[in-house]
Amino acid sequence: MTSFSPIAPHLLSQPLGFPSSHYPPEEGNRWVRHSLRDINEKSSFHDRQYSWGFTIFRTVYTPESDEAFPKAIEALHHFANSYATEEISVKPLRNHDPLDPAPNEELARRFYCDIVEDAKNINGASPDDVAKRFDIWVQEHLQPEGQNSMKMGRFCFCIMLDQQGIDHLLDLRTGEASRGPYRNRLKPYVKVVTEAANWNEEGGERFWLRVGIKGHLFGLAFGWPEDLDISELGNPDPTDGIHNMYGMWPFDS
Repeated sequence: MTSFSPIAPHLLSQPLGFPSSHYPPEEGNRWVRHSLRDINEKSSFHDRQYSWGFTIFRTVYTPESDEAFPKAIEALHHFANSYATEEISVKPLRNHDPLDPAPNEELARRFYCDIVEDAKNINGASPDDVAKRFDIWVQEHLQPEGQNSMKMGRFCFCIMLDQQGIDHLLDLRTGEASRGPYRNRLKPYVKVVTEAANWNEEGGERFWLRVGIKGHLFGLAFGWPEDLDISELGNPDPTDGIHNMYGMWPFDS
């Protein structure tokens, strides 16, 4: 595990503020500074301190995936970097100073994922199988006092990376999925499995969903609002009932 130190105070948001919803935002009240503050404040509850990201469970083991899987992980890091730094690539409005890139670069630097590879036990695993392994991982890395606290998203969601997810990451990275209308770039997804507290009571199986890589995935790394039921994320697919959280709002396929 890469070791990270606490985030310097000058990179954080001002106290008692909320992320600005207009552009350009006040420099001290930008979403990226609030995200860094979130990382700092929640790091006492777990041993993946001062970072953000996911645990990734590899569920496909073939000669082709042996070559493609590392490239997919590289693509995931590329998109995390884009998520963290995209706003500073926007040309400033006339008579406005450029945004300070330091907090964006700091957020990008602190993206970290745990990779779980176990060909014997999770080759071809179902979401329920991955969920059980995820439960064990959470218990190993989340401090007891963090159980009832607002957690970083890595303890709420994990990525189940199968062949389809690998293909979507690589297609998006190479531009194969980015041709045509803008909405096409928001369709490639990975499968995300939820924490133990969110079992699907009706079917008895773990709640999981398809999450768009470009549009929605990285926001989940910071958890979700306290008053939101996780089953409200995405829309049920008309064919199989699995929640889709990709495409344009309010999530289309």
